[in-house]
Amino acid sequence: MVMDQNEFEYRIIGNSFIIKLPFETRNHVWSNSYGKIQKELRKLDDDITDIIINAQNMEWADPIPMLSLLISIAEIHTDKRFFFVVPDIDKMYEGQKRVFEFLRKEGFISEMKRYGINIINNKYEHLISHSTSEELKKATEESLLQIEKLEGFVYYNDSTILQAKVVDLINFKTESDIDNEIERELEEIKHRVKPHLQDSQLNEIIWKAGLFLKGLHF
Repeated sequence: MVMDQNEFEYRIIGNSFIIKLPFETRNHVWSNSYGKIQKELRKLDDDITDIIINAQNMEWADPIPMLSLLISIAEIHTDKRFFFVVPDIDKMYEGQKRVFEFLRKEGFISEMKRYGINIINNKYEHLISHSTSEELKKATEESLLQIEKLEGFVYYNDSTILQAKVVDLINFKTESDIDNEIERELEEIKHRVKPHLQDSQLNEIIWKAGLFLKGLHF
């Protein structure tokens, strides 16, 4: 198969389902080529044990494709292992450092952690299939620390209002449960933006964010 740098691609090797993220993971690329990935993920054979997301060549990512990928992972049974393979930070060029800092600052990395996706440096990729669990744990912890240290490569600071988050509404039994979740999100937003705004600006942001969040579940 000839790989297109501007398409989502997948392949199956042994017990691993490998997703290759495009060089520029843009919205239009996602709309044109992610559907085939989503379809395959929804019918994975039981003998597939590892889902490997290869982000080694990615230089940019729009939020929608990354959210869609997170939702796909959230739909999969937890008996699988998940890995997000990144370049070695010492060998990243500026564009790569920028995209991974962006993913961290916008909440995507923390959501990956929440859904059990292990961040792993490509120099440790061989450990996915040939290592003890302790070796793999150490490698993923070190890789995550490298990503968390990235700073100063994105062209903005302190502008995030609502970070990326996947919320499964099936877990909410009543309207009150949804309202409580929204209030928790609004408190997080308030905590995040309060140091940078006057009170009148803060109140307007919280009001608008509340309208947005309450509109999502209707």
